[in-house]
Amino acid sequence: MSFYFPTLNLLTLSRFCTIAIFADSWLFVFAGGTLVSGVGMSLNADACLTGVYLCIVFYAASKVLIYILLAEKVHVVWSAGVPIRRFQSRIWIFCAVVMLGYVVIFVLMLIGRVGYLNPPDENGNQSCTIGLEPMASIPLLAYDAWLNCMLTSLFVYPLLRRRPMNPKLRALAKRTCFAAAIALGTSVVNILVLTLLHGRQLGWVCLASCGLDV
Repeated sequence: MSFYFPTLNLLTLSRFCTIAIFADSWLFVFAGGTLVSGVGMSLNADACLTGVYLCIVFYAASKVLIYILLAEKVHVVWSAGVPIRRFQSRIWIFCAVVMLGYVVIFVLMLIGRVGYLNPPDENGNQSCTIGLEPMASIPLLAYDAWLNCMLTSLFVYPLLRRRPMNPKLRALAKRTCFAAAIALGTSVVNILVLTLLHGRQLGWVCLASCGLDV
């Protein structure tokens, strides 16, 4: 007996990434909210450190999915609507190779994680501080900014080069270029603030910042 799910046949890589990005965002908000308002990040060192891992894992997953989605859009725009397999497209292969650099960034974030409980204040209350060491936050900022600029330029170039251009592809390129620029702005501001604060923020502040970016 075989089962046929027509909806799954329509699930392209772009659609999958879009759904996965929303799922990642909602899961992060739920997990972060549970940790902050339910468990309490100041409960113990393990709860505090969990906040760091939440930020790293969900942030990295969100960025990878966004980059794959942008690479798919670049592939469509550069192929000018002609169906070309991804591994036969030089531009898609180039984007995929460049995105492999995020593996190094992910490892640096794990190594450079910061998570500890501050000494109790005069009322006996403790606070959790989490973040990333400069060895992780600075490469993350540089790589994120460079990759976003590179992908954005890959949308701008066909717009300037091809005249005339398919109106649908032109509209797709403009929308994606605009979205990539917004993603670049939020990511750069978020990581830049973290870097300027020497990679340390109160736990709930850091989770909120990651939530806005994710």
